[in-house]
Amino acid sequence: METKLLSPIQRQRTVADQVAERLVLAIASGEQQAGSRLTEGSIAGAMNVSRVPAREALLSLAAKGLLESAGARGLKVVDFASQQAVNVREVRIALEAVAMRRAMDLAQKDASVLAPLDAVLGEMAGLAAEPNALALAQCDLRFHGQILALSSNDILKRCWEDLTPHLLVLFCKDWHNHPNGVGEVQLHTNLRNFIARGDPRLIEAALAEHFTLGN
Repeated sequence: METKLLSPIQRQRTVADQVAERLVLAIASGEQQAGSRLTEGSIAGAMNVSRVPAREALLSLAAKGLLESAGARGLKVVDFASQQAVNVREVRIALEAVAMRRAMDLAQKDASVLAPLDAVLGEMAGLAAEPNALALAQCDLRFHGQILALSSNDILKRCWEDLTPHLLVLFCKDWHNHPNGVGEVQLHTNLRNFIARGDPRLIEAALAEHFTLGN
């Protein structure tokens, strides 16, 4: 039987992808601070990989806006306390408002679609007992990612995926600044309940309150 060339490719995560993911986690956790200089040599040595995937990972994160040029000294971590954070939050509000509208339309017809959100809330509540900012930020990101998943809009989801490294950094900083984990869980529960029973005309107000008080 003839094999079609345009058939699905079985992809595995590359070393460069894994290096990029570790770098994002290092930035989010504060291990690599704003302004920290990163070079392919230092990353290759620290992660015991060759320079090629280290270079690819650095270029990937630079293209996504997490790193910026340090002149002849390689790349450095972007300062998320600057306009960068404002820009990320502005895009996030636009994306999540669209997703919320679609999620509410589904959830208010069939509450069972909120089961994935409830599962993440349960995980978040468990983590809040012994706060770990990075673990909670990752859980927070999964919560909002589930809202995006309910939109069934592939273009919207791809835009969200491009934003997730930035959001992980910001969420981690926010969880550091809000030590009341139980209160944060309640804010996310309130948002879940709004999706289930709220007025779609108040989406922007609900999101603005959520972003102001929490993540």
